[in-house]
This record gives sequence, C-alpha cells and structure tokens, in this order.
Amino acid sequence: MYFYTCEEENWLKENASNYINSFTLTDAFNSRFKSNRTAPAIRKKLNSLGYKFGHSGGHRKGYGFSTTAAPVGAECWKGGYLYVKVADNPLPKNFTTEDIRKNWKQKHRLVWEKAYGKIPKGGIIVFLDGDRNNFDLDNLYCTSKKITTPMIRNNWFSDNREMTLTAIKWCELFYAMKTQ
Repeated sequence: MYFYTCEEENWLKENASNYINSFTLTDAFNSRFKSNRTAPAIRKKLNSLGYKFGHSGGHRKGYGFSTTAAPVGAECWKGGYLYVKVADNPLPKNFTTEDIRKNWKQKHRLVWEKAYGKIPKGGIIVFLDGDRNNFDLDNLYCTSKKITTPMIRNNWFSDNREMTLTAIKWCELFYAMKTQ
C-alpha cells in the first residue's frame, strides 16, 4: 500500500487532466517525486480522490477511441497495445471497428510502416522480445499469420529476441520448403 503526502495528492489533483492516460501521468509523477509508483496505484489513488481516470462521466479527461477530443498524435492503451491517433475523422453515432481504425493505428505498425512501407495483407508485426513497450525496429519483425500459428502452438515466442527470431525463421523455412 502506498502513502501519499499532501503535496503528492495536490499535484495529482491539479495535473491529472493534463495527461492523456495514467501511464504518462505516472511517468510524470515518478519523475517529479523521485518515486516508482505504478499506473494502477496512481489510478487507485485518483479514484479515491474522486477523479475517474479512464471511465465515462465524472472528471474524465483521458482519451479513448470513441472520442474525437484527442488530438492527432495522442496515444491510448487498448487491449495491451499502444495506439496512436493518426486522423481526426468524426465517428458516426453507431461506429464500428473500421471507423475507429480510420483514426487510430497500433504504434508498432506505424513504426514499422514508417521504416519499411506498407505491411503486406495478412502481415503481422511481432515484438521479438515479447515487450509491447519496446518499439525499436530491431525488436519488430513482420511475418504472416501462417507463421505465428505454429509459433503459438509450440510456445516458441520468448523474451529472448534471438530465440524468437530463430524460431520464426525456422517456420518460414519450413513453409517455404513445403510449398516447393
């Protein structure tokens, strides 16, 4: 359990609305107060202070996919992936996933496309070290769904970049030889 000073509580109340999500707020808090709090701990504290970070209604100032209030370039975590707002197209009342995809893209896909161009149809960008926060090009690899199936089935994804890449290359070789 974390204890907060009055200064820390006041800083959270005054600054929470200035950050896109609790992760960026937590980074700023830890930097300001030389601490190592986690985003869930900060969210819990904000909730106890009456600030509903990431929920509809209340004092919500964070961004989500259904809002057009987020500026282009804003980032939002959803389903374990970091998304970046790339356009500001208005969403219809009953919007679909396709409508959302016009405005938001996964950050790892954006990083890959910026360096190498459009991802082929059916292409998947994987994090070689398993860390979805590591957007270094050396950690991203484009492969196909066909390759990820045996990778998942055999539990070959690893936190070791070289082992994961070797397993992917083995699968690619296997399928290349099988089609000849």
